[in-house]
Amino acid sequence: MTNLLPGILAALIKGTIELLIVVPFIAIAFWRRRLDEEAPLSPLKGIAFLVILCFLNTILMYLPRVGPFQSLYWHWQGKLLGIMLSLLFIFAVVKMPSLYGIRLPIPGSRVVTLIAIAGCVVSCTAVVLLIGPGVFSGSISRKAPIIETALFLWFMPGIDEELFYRCVILTTVDRLFGQRWKIGSLRIGWGAPISLMLFWFAHFVRVTGTPLQIYFVFPRHPFDIALMIIVGCLLTWGRVRTGSVLLSVIFHGVGSGIGPTIALLRGGWGG
Repeated sequence: MTNLLPGILAALIKGTIELLIVVPFIAIAFWRRRLDEEAPLSPLKGIAFLVILCFLNTILMYLPRVGPFQSLYWHWQGKLLGIMLSLLFIFAVVKMPSLYGIRLPIPGSRVVTLIAIAGCVVSCTAVVLLIGPGVFSGSISRKAPIIETALFLWFMPGIDEELFYRCVILTTVDRLFGQRWKIGSLRIGWGAPISLMLFWFAHFVRVTGTPLQIYFVFPRHPFDIALMIIVGCLLTWGRVRTGSVLLSVIFHGVGSGIGPTIALLRGGWGG
């Protein structure tokens, strides 16, 4: 437990940096809200609650691992706790699972969902075969146990991050500030850019607790930058287009897990 306080301090610093990045978006949303009569919630209370949720979500990833989680390579404990936090908020606090995306895709979007999933699997597989296993899932140590890595990346990041960013953040911000814009048949609000920025910078900002270090990990290659932007936008589109988080979770799982899976089928990481 000696790492508890440094871990919490690191989580608070990381959360603060990420939230400061979206302050301009929130400020503009506040200013524009007076023109929008769709927003049903009190913005100050709502934003305060979201800030607390963001800090809690980050702190859960920094808690010392306990029991069987200590022997695992990947941070299953943090991801499972994050999933529990999002579900607790959706089912026990707001009590609106359908509105928050815990449902099947809306009628009229199910064919689109199936086509999108098939396209995602085919395109991700092709890119991995051409470029390499780490193209979507980042630079993975060759010491990582490949079966655990594949299982973890197929399920944990997608479920945890999509529930938090595409369900909790996106939907709550839209309820606070309304959905002001229409792009084709889609209604888009401030939840889309704010959840996207938080999602992106959660992957860019790194803070360690022992010793305390703060650094940023930005993609070095233009392809990686474009990929991060496209993936984030696709995940948001999937959530908004279908009214369900299912498509986003599958997109995320395929993108993260296909590389290790192909490496596993080939017999190892190689190289």
